[in-house]
Amino acid sequence: MPLNPIAFSVVVATCNRPGPLSDCLRALRAQTLPCDRFEVIVVDDGGDDDLAGVCGPFEPKLNVRLEKKANGGPASARNHGAALARGQWLAFTDDDCEPASGWLAELERCFVVNPGAMIGGHTHNRLQGNLFSQASQDIIDLVYRHYNERNDRARFLTANNMALPREAFLDMGGFDAEFSAGTAEDRELCERWLQAGRRIVYQPELEVYHSHSLDLRAYLRQHFNYGRGARSYRRICRQRHWRALGRDVSWQLRVHDWLLHHFRTGQTRPIRRMLALFAWQIANGLGYLWQALMDQGPQRGNNG
Repeated sequence: MPLNPIAFSVVVATCNRPGPLSDCLRALRAQTLPCDRFEVIVVDDGGDDDLAGVCGPFEPKLNVRLEKKANGGPASARNHGAALARGQWLAFTDDDCEPASGWLAELERCFVVNPGAMIGGHTHNRLQGNLFSQASQDIIDLVYRHYNERNDRARFLTANNMALPREAFLDMGGFDAEFSAGTAEDRELCERWLQAGRRIVYQPELEVYHSHSLDLRAYLRQHFNYGRGARSYRRICRQRHWRALGRDVSWQLRVHDWLLHHFRTGQTRPIRRMLALFAWQIANGLGYLWQALMDQGPQRGNNG
């Protein structure tokens, strides 16, 4: 009998999305890992809905806890759930995600081989008929190709498919809640993890299915905010003397890699998806510039 019978604490931050949350819990209830070996902590991040009616029906076959907190963003909500966790490992996913049935069982096997590592897998877009949802997935796939050329020496994982030892996560302070809009807190955590001499492992067999419906306006707003997060991340790298700039710049310079990717790989609707990537770069760049101007605001005031 292991000292800690709970292997995993799955933390799901949510805000005003009861329908997708129900689908997420249904997928967690279908895990092949025995239900007494993991718990699910749902953190309601200041939402308006009463989620007791969403979580309650799953309780007979799923060890699920619902926690309510004031709105502080996904990073803060995940940290709140992690502080309450009892499992040996933390596994993070989002309320609009559905992990495959073998997700936790495969994670456990990966941790046996890679003790002490941060481990994550591949996320699929479930809404393939939505151009902007697919474009967002294309971006993540391209980023993974660049940063995770070696699966056993990966450099980036998204927070909707990420797991790591609970004590190590708490010791390093969790996600940086400064990224309150949920736009680069996973990137900063991964870099801080690597700077501490720890490993990240990318295991594509760890599959999660993402259902994030986007129209053009929501897509542009999302990537504008990602640009703001990228600027905040860059500022932190400078403050902490992290040498990540060359790796990031090389990604930006490989325009031909992401621009022609859909044509080289025979993807559907290549022109439309290429144009969506152009829109991503514009929105991301504007967000970066906007945040840079915001960062300079107090300095201008002090100099005046």
